[in-house]
Amino acid sequence: MKDTSGSARFSRRELLAAAAVARQSRRPNLLVLLAGGWRAQTLPAAGGGDLIAPNLDRLFREGVCFSRAYACCPAGAPARASMLTGRFPHAMRTPARCEDPTLISELKRAGYSAGCIGDWGCESAPGGVPAAIQYLRANIPNDFCLCLSLEPPAPPPESFARLYAARDFRLRDNVPEDLDALARQAHALYYAQCSALDSEAGRLLKTLDETGMAQDTIVVFTSDRGDLLGSHGMESADDPHEESARVPLVIRYPRRIQGGGTIDFLASGVDLAPALLALCGVDVPRSMQGRDLSEAILTGQGDPPESIYAEGRLRARGEWRMLVRGLDKLVVNTRLEVTHLYNLGQDPYEMTNLATDGTQRRKRDELLALLRRWILRTGDRLSRPPSVR
Repeated sequence: MKDTSGSARFSRRELLAAAAVARQSRRPNLLVLLAGGWRAQTLPAAGGGDLIAPNLDRLFREGVCFSRAYACCPAGAPARASMLTGRFPHAMRTPARCEDPTLISELKRAGYSAGCIGDWGCESAPGGVPAAIQYLRANIPNDFCLCLSLEPPAPPPESFARLYAARDFRLRDNVPEDLDALARQAHALYYAQCSALDSEAGRLLKTLDETGMAQDTIVVFTSDRGDLLGSHGMESADDPHEESARVPLVIRYPRRIQGGGTIDFLASGVDLAPALLALCGVDVPRSMQGRDLSEAILTGQGDPPESIYAEGRLRARGEWRMLVRGLDKLVVNTRLEVTHLYNLGQDPYEMTNLATDGTQRRKRDELLALLRRWILRTGDRLSRPPSVR
């Protein structure tokens, strides 16, 4: 039918096609969910079958999981600041304080509505899930980024505490027998807290569904640190052992990612900001020290990082640095003396420290040389003489 009004007339099919093209070409939104103190060993991909977390299970089915993600510093505020800046804590003037550029500042410059809720070590704002839901609904027409920090409730609500009995837990092999009872109680409390956080995350996923934003929103689920829960006879975090240093990293982007995949690349908290900026089509600042893992996220392919670097107990007694290359892990003190050496393939629970094993000297020297290169590349103060540290 010819239009004689002087304006273009489109069929419904053409309008729907144009709308589909517009959706596919639009920039993604970002929702970063940080669950404080959530260790990787609770995840289904790590054999954590004891955890009841239906919303996290959904993210696994619909997204991709990095099976070997590490905190760059498993100590709360420094780790969170590093996620936003893409820089190691030692490279910031104050380890828990952000300086531009950050994930938030760069997205704002690119026209995004972007902000944080909760404690991010530097960029922080009061509020919780209700404030986050309000933010999401208020930004439906905009490109947005929301970074939400969720802390485990203490104590957890009774409805979640009833889900777990201490006697039912399968403790890791590195929990000493004399701590069995205490570790089981700690696990029951911890898992109830994780289930409560999972429920809160579900409210946000439901909001994305209800507002029609789910397809075009990248959802990231991660943590700042793990928790030892009695492994190696210790509690809490800020330790180079796997239970403290490894964290979950699950990313869902329905528009471009086929769900259900696992990525075995090594990843670090400092890689988060570069990867997310790249996924949004925003230039990654040269000051960011993390790697852009966006190709791996979208395709599961690309060049896997050779190694990751981490640090802990900054400016305190027992300060350490860690290197993981493949399945080998090296830990040193501030004098670059090797304190721990493990092969995680042969010894996943880190029960046998090979640091003084003469048969491992060549491997130890190779890993130490690689760690020294990380120190120089990232400007770590350990590369300076002791008098100027």
